[in-house]
Amino acid sequence: MVPPHPNRTDIACFVGYVGRRETELPAELDRWLRERGWHLAEHGRTPFDELLDVPVPVDTWDLFDHLFAWDERDLNGQGQLGTAYLGAAVRSFFAQGGRKCYVVRVGDPWPIVDLDRSAPLAEAVRARGRGSSRSAASTTSSRPTALDSAAT
Repeated sequence: MVPPHPNRTDIACFVGYVGRRETELPAELDRWLRERGWHLAEHGRTPFDELLDVPVPVDTWDLFDHLFAWDERDLNGQGQLGTAYLGAAVRSFFAQGGRKCYVVRVGDPWPIVDLDRSAPLAEAVRARGRGSSRSAASTTSSRPTALDSAAT
């Protein structure tokens, strides 16, 4: 058997919006992050166990599911939950034989609503600081949303 090449090309990196479950970091992952300095204030990660803007090595779907709330995306601000795109991508990666990936969580996913049409929800989202740094005005459009088509 030929040993693996040091410049492997079978490791993926996924970057996206997904919530963080309120679970403890596995000891091995905590050690890995600390050894590489991801816990230091110079990286602006306080607290770093939120896994925000940190490359997280994931080698099983179960570990991803343990760390990230991919199945708890707020759909409408009224308790209806769905899945985050990042979860679907990582699940497909492992289902198709992937063995190791890195996940970079850049924030919680936005609810799937038109914020211009849902002022109370928009205010709640802004107050919690969820999503990207773009203003809500720059993220809305006149295109119909998924909720528009469901209402008709």
